[in-house]
Amino acid sequence: MALLAKVSGRYFAQDGKEICRREIDPNQVLAVALGNLVTPIQDGSFKGQAPLEVIIDVIADVNRLDPTKAYEGTLNRTDYAFVSENVVDFLTNKERGLEQFYEVIRQGTKF
Repeated sequence: MALLAKVSGRYFAQDGKEICRREIDPNQVLAVALGNLVTPIQDGSFKGQAPLEVIIDVIADVNRLDPTKAYEGTLNRTDYAFVSENVVDFLTNKERGLEQFYEVIRQGTKF
C-alpha cells in the first residue's frame, strides 16, 4: 500500500507549488487505470463484471489442467495448482514472462 501511495503521491515545493517532474505519476494514469480495471462493464454479455474479473476468469480457463473443459464447471484442486504454477512462471520467468514484457516496453519508449 505504501508503494501505491508513493506512486500516486504529489510533490510540492515549500511555497505550495506542485512540481510534477518530481512525481512518479503526475498525470495519475495508474489511478485511472486501476479505477477502470474494477469498474463493471455495462455491456450485457459481461453481466456487470469488472474487467479484472474477466481477466482472472480467462487466466483460470486457459491455465487449468484441461483448458478444453473450461465451460464444464468450477475449478478443482488440480486446476488451481496448474493456474498457480503458470501465474508464478509468468511473473518470474525472465525469458518469457513479465520481465520480458517490461523489456519490450522499455525498448519501445527509448528516445
